[in-house]
Amino acid sequence: MASSLRFRGRRCAKRRRWVVAVVPKRDHDFIRQLLMSMESADDWLTVSALHMGSNADSQKEYFHMQLLADQGLVQERGRNGDVYRLTAQGHDYLDSIRDEGVWSKTKAAVAETGGSASIEIMKQLAMAYLRKQIADRTGLDI
Repeated sequence: MASSLRFRGRRCAKRRRWVVAVVPKRDHDFIRQLLMSMESADDWLTVSALHMGSNADSQKEYFHMQLLADQGLVQERGRNGDVYRLTAQGHDYLDSIRDEGVWSKTKAAVAETGGSASIEIMKQLAMAYLRKQIADRTGLDI
């Protein structure tokens, strides 16, 4: 996981010390894992709090929850931006990437074209593979 984190430092003029913030890269496997854990949770709300002194894992989770909120896959429900719910779009995306075969093909396609893609591109690729899988099994074009 340390390889997916970048550290940025800046000098705080008032305190005369360095402030270090973790800037993670988007991790599609981690996003998939987050969505699956949200769906399988007993409660429909998920808490992802970020506070002073948060470790790298907490910061990575919070960063990715914010990315999911930006894409409309989760919705912030708390006053402090720390409580989330999975939206209908989030459920749709999760349904398209749930199958391990579809997910593997999606990641492979991205890797072949440079290794980086937006969440929207990942969703469109996964939906295309899922549609093909359904067409191959049923003979119906969707």
